[in-house]
Amino acid sequence: REFSSQELANLVWSFSTMNILSPSLFDQIATISLPRIHDMSSQTFANMVWAYTVSDLPSCIHFASHPTLIDHAKSQINKFDNKGVCQLHQWGLWCQERVSDKVFPSSISSQCAELFVLQDVSSSSFQKDVARVLNEMGITFKEEVNLESGYSIDILLTFNDEIIALEVDGPSHYLKRSKRKNGSTKLKQRQICNVDKVKLISVPYWEWNKATANSKTVDMKNKEFFLRSLLEGKSIRNIEVAA
Repeated sequence: REFSSQELANLVWSFSTMNILSPSLFDQIATISLPRIHDMSSQTFANMVWAYTVSDLPSCIHFASHPTLIDHAKSQINKFDNKGVCQLHQWGLWCQERVSDKVFPSSISSQCAELFVLQDVSSSSFQKDVARVLNEMGITFKEEVNLESGYSIDILLTFNDEIIALEVDGPSHYLKRSKRKNGSTKLKQRQICNVDKVKLISVPYWEWNKATANSKTVDMKNKEFFLRSLLEGKSIRNIEVAA
């Protein structure tokens, strides 16, 4: 049977959420979906463009910046809920990444950006632990900093005269029972690097735990050693806990 537009959107959304790339599938769905754009609900449309934004497939850039998609989004902008508007903002950032052009007029871009910035952010106990160690190291930093793209960075600091965005990645940033980042995390970190032009370093929760796994008590020196090694660009796999 023929798949509906919502089923096609759900399919690419699922693949992108799971951080699975399938160029041939995405290409085929793009071809099938383009004539059906005007039949899609606002959320179906937002899910589809978000999925292609996450995938970042070179063959799909023409689809992403196609006038049919852009005109539809502009004409239906008031029908998108907050989640959908945030997805449109990320789609717009993708077009800036790959075609160096803004998708929407400034009025709509501003509307999308304003809602995107208003998304709830909170500091986890993991992030607070990393911040505590940075304080002990004497490194100046700020938490929950909004970048020009609209993304909020967990920790922004300067190390060896270089501005670094430190993302403290707990379990929610990964697919369940794996060390593979989910689509949302992959998208955020890619766009921060490409749009904001900021060096980004991820602190995976399991590596942070491993840094003191051999200590009977919480060892500040081990965590300082781990963070300094990470900031200096050493491979995590080659970092050994300080003696």
